[in-house]
Amino acid sequence: MRALLVFITFLGLYACQSNKTNEESTQQDTTVIAAQDAADVAAQKYFVITSWTTTDRNKAITHIQNQQKQLMELWNKGIVENIYYDQKGKFADNEPLSVVAFFIKASTEDAAHLALDTTDLVKNNLADYSLRPVGQRVFDRSKKAMNLASKANRVYAVIWAFLVERDKLDTNVLREQAIRNEKLEQEGVLENGYIDLNSLSANSGGTQPGIYFINAKNEVDARKVLDTMPLVTSKQAAYGLRNVGQFLAGVKE
Repeated sequence: MRALLVFITFLGLYACQSNKTNEESTQQDTTVIAAQDAADVAAQKYFVITSWTTTDRNKAITHIQNQQKQLMELWNKGIVENIYYDQKGKFADNEPLSVVAFFIKASTEDAAHLALDTTDLVKNNLADYSLRPVGQRVFDRSKKAMNLASKANRVYAVIWAFLVERDKLDTNVLREQAIRNEKLEQEGVLENGYIDLNSLSANSGGTQPGIYFINAKNEVDARKVLDTMPLVTSKQAAYGLRNVGQFLAGVKE
């Protein structure tokens, strides 16, 4: 129910069409967040997907352990959450080598970059990452999702973007989408959903409204579900699909 309420709030904010701008300036915090307490970090969260840049497999393997240790230290501090681990990640020699995807909490995007740039693989120019603001977590990984994940082969990140301007969005379609998301989350098909409410200030297409994960046996099955979504069938939004492997760790209690 929490997810549906947040999505309905999300719809209301889109419907109001406020053009107010925030004139308050804020000082950017460029402190490396690995040295901060999670409680001291602002609520903004970012989705991180890593990828290999080195072609030296042996060197990459020797550094993976350090990277895993650093990542778990950030997780234990509550700075990193909802980690996914893909053992079949792409490497230069076309043989699989593990990559990770996760969410990082930071006061600013610069602070997130600073934290990630100090990790072992990035610092040693062995891997790179993409960073996307995702706002607030609106639903978690339910017991049904855990059960379904044990039967499904893969987990896919679903990354949404609007195709029309804000004032042309159909609020009825958005409401139908919210209800559909809620139903799939309750069934365990969807897990770990985030909404970037900051993107509501954007007036152009390509707005990044949210991201969540879908449990499916393969990409074809995942797309069968997503292609019937109201936002997709109405051509008001599109989604990107990224294989992230398996769920590894959630939110530190």
